[in-house]
Amino acid sequence: MGRESKASFIGSEARSVDEKGRSPIPRLFRRELEAHRIEKLILVPVEEAKLEVVRAYPPEMWQQVVAKLVLQELSANGEAVAWLFRAESVPCEIDSAGRILVPAKHRKVLGIGNEVIWSGQGPFIDLLPPDWVQRMKQLTPEERASGGKEIRRVLNGG
Repeated sequence: MGRESKASFIGSEARSVDEKGRSPIPRLFRRELEAHRIEKLILVPVEEAKLEVVRAYPPEMWQQVVAKLVLQELSANGEAVAWLFRAESVPCEIDSAGRILVPAKHRKVLGIGNEVIWSGQGPFIDLLPPDWVQRMKQLTPEERASGGKEIRRVLNGG
């Protein structure tokens, strides 16, 4: 399965998307990728907080996720989602200008035009439509309270 990637991505930044679908990786993320000799990212659409995002995994992290999914006994629905995760994954090389080509099908999932938000999420990066933060702020107070309770439970080890 390989060693665990120690790359860590923190912060968010809006970046352009050119007519070919290329987006420059934020400098802070590029430095982290270079420090860990990561030359490509695996892009896969996932549902997060009721919205579609495109997750960018370093290859070792993606392999770890896939290995965990393969070893789990999943329901038919879980197997279908795991299959989609693998099938929709696309390796994207980082070009000499520090950009990746976001595949058209992934841009369509996000509904993005000429801008995307790169958001560091620790071991991976989420690519988000420009209005994603505003959409998250539209969670109901009950949804926020429920989410906050869950986060506190996880952080407190229970």
